Amino acid sequence: MQVGKSEELREWTRKVIEIFSYVSQSIPGDWFVIVTTERGLYADGLDNKI
Repeated sequence: MQVGKSEELREWTRKVIEIFSYVSQSIPGDWFVIVTTERGLYADGLDNKI
């Protein structure tokens, strides 16, 4: 488990959301995409953004 300051965790979450926003632009709308992650990828609301 990593422990970090809350500002660092929020910054990390923003970076993950930014990556997914770039990826989502290149996926056709009629595709069904399954995103799998390890349990270390957790932040409140991140699953809704994905």
